[in-house]
Amino acid sequence: MEFKSVHYTIDSLLQKVRTSKMALPDFQRDFVWNPARVVELLDSVARQWPIGSLLLLKGPQTFAIREINSGPVVSGDDLDIYILDGQQRLTSLYHAISDVSDICYYIKFDPLLNNEDDYIAWEKRERFLRNYPTIESRANSRVALVKDIWDQENFYTWLENIQESSLRIKIVSAKEKRLAGLQSKVYKMFATELDKEIELEALARIFETLNRTGVRLNAVDLMVASLYPSGFKLRDEWDRAKDSYDILNQINPDPIEILKLIALLVRVRYGKNSSAGVRQGDLLNIRRELISNTWNEALELYCSALEFTSKNLGVINEDLVPSWSMILGVAGWLNTPNYNPIQIKKWWVSRAFENHFAQAANTRIVTDFEAITTLGNTFELPYPENRDILLEPAKRNGLLTKAIGGLLVQRGVLDPNTGKELTGGQKISFRSIRDLKTTRISNDDPIYSIMIVSERTDKAFGKEYNLNDLTHPYALATQGFEEYMRDTGFWDSLITDTIFGGTRA
Repeated sequence: MEFKSVHYTIDSLLQKVRTSKMALPDFQRDFVWNPARVVELLDSVARQWPIGSLLLLKGPQTFAIREINSGPVVSGDDLDIYILDGQQRLTSLYHAISDVSDICYYIKFDPLLNNEDDYIAWEKRERFLRNYPTIESRANSRVALVKDIWDQENFYTWLENIQESSLRIKIVSAKEKRLAGLQSKVYKMFATELDKEIELEALARIFETLNRTGVRLNAVDLMVASLYPSGFKLRDEWDRAKDSYDILNQINPDPIEILKLIALLVRVRYGKNSSAGVRQGDLLNIRRELISNTWNEALELYCSALEFTSKNLGVINEDLVPSWSMILGVAGWLNTPNYNPIQIKKWWVSRAFENHFAQAANTRIVTDFEAITTLGNTFELPYPENRDILLEPAKRNGLLTKAIGGLLVQRGVLDPNTGKELTGGQKISFRSIRDLKTTRISNDDPIYSIMIVSERTDKAFGKEYNLNDLTHPYALATQGFEEYMRDTGFWDSLITDTIFGGTRA
């Protein structure tokens, strides 16, 4: 992978924005910084402190693009630089220095001359212009827009409106000493420029490493951009899907799961050369026409899998999805001729009790999907006999804990606070029962001690709640507790009832 390190003055970067030569890939998130953060950035620039480096990508690229917030319209023909990391900082500087947003950023010279720190301020444009409608009114109040002081010519135009010569001298001195970085051709930003030939997989990995905001760039974001030139608008397709399939809003999967199912279907039909697997890089390497041509089929199949798990395995919302790979497995079963619902449920329970997808899920679902597709109902898994795993801590075995939560919902358990069944519209919480009390799950609470409640009940019970105070104590029996204890036979009946029982209404 080719890249180079360069230094840009802020002026040169903003000039690229103004001339539509710099823009954002469409998969970038929106500008989200509030004015207070912009002021902090301007203060750092004024003091010539480091504000971090940029990650840029040379163009042209096939991505869908969009302009920087409040920037001029861009087109692919004019672009030579894409901002990959540093959008918030560059947009903030563009807003303040070019004075183009609905916020005005300005310098208050009175506190600056008194050696105070809070001399950079902001105000909504409408109010600022009402208070300071002209450059003369700003100068008379000893207030200057960042735009006024950035360029030397603008600054001296503003300064001419200061009547006292001694005050003008003080302002010039203060500007040179305390606003040294907030002037043209002074402050430089370090940037890493990636070569325009970089592969999408490498680009995605770089984003995952660099992003510090919790908003990860994934294959969906890159696929949105890379599919755009072909006319297949993935983001629009996903919005339409959520309008058409209520189950998507109920369970709330990430759209990357549909892409993974496409990858599995393509692999089964055309071989591993067409689809290596379901890792992010594998998805990005699938031919675009295969994605667009398989989208509707995969979407319908995936929604059928969600419906099956909701009605047969108690997965009423995302809180009870043991592993998203297991939903893909159910889709594989539903795609086989003459599938047997009992076999699907046996596979689900067996994989849950083995914690099969707790590790290496991307590899294991490829193997299972191929076995399911090839063997169909003859793909036999052992009946889950291991009960020792129920002695393991629930927190460290989240996959099985969530699966058991679903089986309890399938059983029709009642919430001990409301006496009502849990539904898909409710957030689910797990609690533990011990010593005649129910508590939030600790690191040591075993799986066999858990019960499920609504999030509202969990908040009502708090950290610890005395079971003798329950409004609906009979609800505990529906979760297998007799005298606040579970009989060992409960687990056998829970598994058997799930596998051989019917669907929920």
